[in-house]
Amino acid sequence: MRELSTFEDFVLRTLSTLGTRLEKLAYCASLRNGKQYEHWGLERHHGREEARQAMKRAHRESLQEVLRTPLPELNSEALRAESDAEKKVRLDPCDESVDAGRLLPDAATKDAAAHLTYVLKAVRVLTRRLRKSSHRAA
Repeated sequence: MRELSTFEDFVLRTLSTLGTRLEKLAYCASLRNGKQYEHWGLERHHGREEARQAMKRAHRESLQEVLRTPLPELNSEALRAESDAEKKVRLDPCDESVDAGRLLPDAATKDAAAHLTYVLKAVRVLTRRLRKSSHRAA
C-alpha cells in the first residue's frame, strides 16, 4: 500500500471529517497563525514545510470549491449539518461574525474575496428564510 502524500493525508484524514464545504474552508483558515499554517500532527508526520504547503494548497482548493458550488447546494449542506444530531455546526453561515476576509487564503484575489462575501451573504439569507419557514410549519 502506498503512503499518502501530505496533501492527501490532510484532505482524507482531516478535512473529510468536516461536514460542509464552508466548514472545511473555515477550518483551513483557522490553522493559519499569521501567514503560516500550523498543524502539530501533520508537521510531526510529514515535516513542517511539507505540512504547511499541503495546508496552503487545501485552503486554496477549499475556497475554489466553495466559490464553484451552487448556492442551493451550500445552503442544503448548512441545513443538513445543522439538523445532524451527532454533530455541532462548526460554521453557522448565519453567524454575522463570520468574516469572509478571515476565511480567505493569503493569495486570494479581490474578486475571490468579493465573491466569497456575496456567497456568505446569500447563504445567510437562504438559511434564515428556510429556518423561519420551517418554524412556522412546526
